[in-house]
Amino acid sequence: MVVEKSVGAIVVNSSGLYLLLNRADKNGDFWEFPKGHQLEDENDIETLKRELKEETGIEKFELIENFVGKNEYVSSSTGNTRIIFLYLIKVPNDKVIISQEHKGYIWATFNDALTKFNHDAWREILTSAKAKVVKT
Repeated sequence: MVVEKSVGAIVVNSSGLYLLLNRADKNGDFWEFPKGHQLEDENDIETLKRELKEETGIEKFELIENFVGKNEYVSSSTGNTRIIFLYLIKVPNDKVIISQEHKGYIWATFNDALTKFNHDAWREILTSAKAKVVKT
């Protein structure tokens, strides 16, 4: 069994809005958090920083301690097991520069973000993250 590990972020801005990216390689709207495959020589935070910069241009952020969301599933395209770890971060501004992997982005309220996701796992992780944001 092949296991692919990805790391990403649930990005929240100073207004309490969540960053969602719209994948370019999917038909219609497919919204997700910024994330990507971990390289062999990287730890989670190094992957987080690299993927965040590549996909959003974001370099400055505050890591919210004691939160890591996890989504594990079997990829329908490869048959591999994918494990995605999502860290919760706060950013000081709304500036985003997306990569060619995405065709757009939005800053969404919690309720709007819940309606954008195609998978329950993303909604569950976001709900857990929101509880953590409220406490900080």
